[in-house]
Amino acid sequence: MNLLNLSPLFFGAGLAGLAVGLYLLQQLRIRYTRVPVPTTLFWAEAVRDAPVRVFRQRFKHWLAWLLAVLICWLLWLGFADLRTDRSETANFYALVLDGSAQNAVGDDFEVSKQQLLNDVRSYPKQQREVYYAGEHNLKLLAYDEETRVLKQRLDDQTPVSARSSVEDQLRLLARDAVNAENQVHAIVYGRTAIPSEVIDDLPENMSVEQRLPDDEDNFSNRGIVALGVGEPLSGAWDKVDVLIRVLRTNADEVTAEDLTITVGDQTISSDELTGVGDSDFLLDDVLADGSELQVSISGEDDLEFDNEASLVLPIRTQIPIYLGNNVPESILPAINADTALIVVPESEAKVAVLGPGDSPSTLPTFHVVDESAQEQAFEIWYVGPQDENSERALDRTIERLGIEHIDATAIAQEIERQITVRLRFGDQRIVSVWLPVVEDEFNFRESISFPLFISKSMRYLADEAPWYAYLAAGRQAIEQSAGTSLADTDALSELAVGTYFVRNATGEFELTDELPGVISLLDKTSTIRSSSENIGSETVATTSPYPLWELITWLMLLALALVVSEWYIYQRRLMP
Repeated sequence: MNLLNLSPLFFGAGLAGLAVGLYLLQQLRIRYTRVPVPTTLFWAEAVRDAPVRVFRQRFKHWLAWLLAVLICWLLWLGFADLRTDRSETANFYALVLDGSAQNAVGDDFEVSKQQLLNDVRSYPKQQREVYYAGEHNLKLLAYDEETRVLKQRLDDQTPVSARSSVEDQLRLLARDAVNAENQVHAIVYGRTAIPSEVIDDLPENMSVEQRLPDDEDNFSNRGIVALGVGEPLSGAWDKVDVLIRVLRTNADEVTAEDLTITVGDQTISSDELTGVGDSDFLLDDVLADGSELQVSISGEDDLEFDNEASLVLPIRTQIPIYLGNNVPESILPAINADTALIVVPESEAKVAVLGPGDSPSTLPTFHVVDESAQEQAFEIWYVGPQDENSERALDRTIERLGIEHIDATAIAQEIERQITVRLRFGDQRIVSVWLPVVEDEFNFRESISFPLFISKSMRYLADEAPWYAYLAAGRQAIEQSAGTSLADTDALSELAVGTYFVRNATGEFELTDELPGVISLLDKTSTIRSSSENIGSETVATTSPYPLWELITWLMLLALALVVSEWYIYQRRLMP
C-alpha cells in the first residue's frame, strides 16, 4: 500500500483530526433558554446576550458522527491517492519518451507526452524515473523529484531530426538491471521501432512495453533514405558518383523532376539524373572538389525531416610521386594502374619511391631495400606518440595491407629468413620492404593484395585526408580512403567520424579544416514507419490521453452517496 500525495504519518494525523473535529461539532447543540422580558422591545437584546450553542455533557448521536466521519475519511483518502497494489512499490519503472523523427508525425509527440504525464503519477516517486530520448538521452525526472516539475521540463522539449536513441537508453537500463534485485519495467512512449535483438538481450528481471498514439491509416510520406558517394564507374580519379534513394508510403512516386539538387551554387538539371530501379537515382561524375551537395524533395507530406539531405563531397586530387632510378620493375605495373598516382620530378612530388641504392629523400618514402638493410621484411615508420594504441594499429595494418595473405613460410624458406612486420616511430613516414618480397617469383607479387598494398602505402605516405561514403544520423560512417589504414593512432584516424563517436542528430560539423561534414537523417524507419521487428499496438495496450483516476473516482462517488443518504435521513428526522 502506498500514498502518493501524503506521508503515512500525516495521513494518520489527518484521520484523527477529522474524527476529533467532527466529535466537537457534534457536541455543539442549540441551548434552549426561557428568558421573560417586560416588553418585546427588550427581546432582541435578550437573544443577543444568550449563548446560542453549548457543549453537551453527554454524547448521544454516535451513528450520525460515524456517518460524517466516514464521509470525511473517504474524501481524505481520495486526496492522499492510495495505491493498493503492493507489487508496484517493489518494482522500478523507467518511462521513456521518444523525441526523435519517428515520433514527429502530426501530433504524435504531443499525444505521447500527455500519455506520459497522465501515467507518471501512477507510480511511487521512489520507484520511477523519466527519460527523454531525442538527440541524446536526458533524465527529465529523477526518482526522488516531485512530479509537478515534469510538465515544465517537457514543455522545453520538441521532436528533433535525429534517429531514435530509445535503443541506447534501453541498453543502459538493461546494464543496470543486471545487478538489481527488483523487477525493472521500461515503458516507451512513441512510435520508435525497438529491434528484436534489444528485447532478446534484456535480463530476466527487465521488461519493455510501448504506449502508442492512436494509429493513423492515412500516413502519407516520401523521403530521402540514402545519399552517398562512391568511386565513379568512369574511373576518373577526381570525380565521384552520387546515389540518391527515395522511399514512399501512401504517396505519389518520386520522379527526377521532384528532386532539386545543388552542388555549391550550381543547380543540377534533372536530365543529368539516371533512374535505377523504382527508388534510386544516380548522378554520374560529380567533381570531387569539397563542395556541399544538397538534395530536396518538392511537395508536402507528413514528415518534413526527411525531405532534405546534404553531404560534403570529398577532395580528390592526384598524388604526385617521384620514381628513383633503381625502383624494381615488379612494382611499376601497380603504380601505373593507379589513376590516383602521377609521376613527376622530385621537386614537385609529395612521395618518393626508391629502390636499392637510390639516394635518400626528404620526402615520405616507399623504399625497397636489400635484406641486409633492415631486420624485418616490412617496416612502417609512423609519426605520432608511442602508446598502447600503436600495437593495435600494427595488427590492423597487417590486415588492411593484405600482408596476411603472403605465403610467409614459402618466402622464408626460400630466402632463409623470417617474414615479420615492425612499426617504428620517427619524424617522417616511411614504408620499407625487402626486395625479395616484391620480386616476381613469390606469391605476394601475383596476389590481388599486392596492388592494394602499393596503393594504400602511397596514400598513407601522402597523408591523404579521409572521406566518407555517407554521413547518416546515428550510424557509423564508412571511411572510403586509405589515409588511416596504416596506423590507428594517426591524427586523421583519431578524427575519423565513424571511429570514435556517432552523431545522432542532423546538422553541420567540422572537426578540422580538412574534415568538414553534414549529417543527414537518412532513416528508413522514420520515412516509411517500418522495421523488421517492433513492439506495436497489436501486442501492447495503448493508454488514453486523458487522465482516469479510478480509485479517486470511486471514493468520491461513495462519499457523494453517503452525503445523499445523510440528507435523506435528516429529512426523515431520523438524525438531529
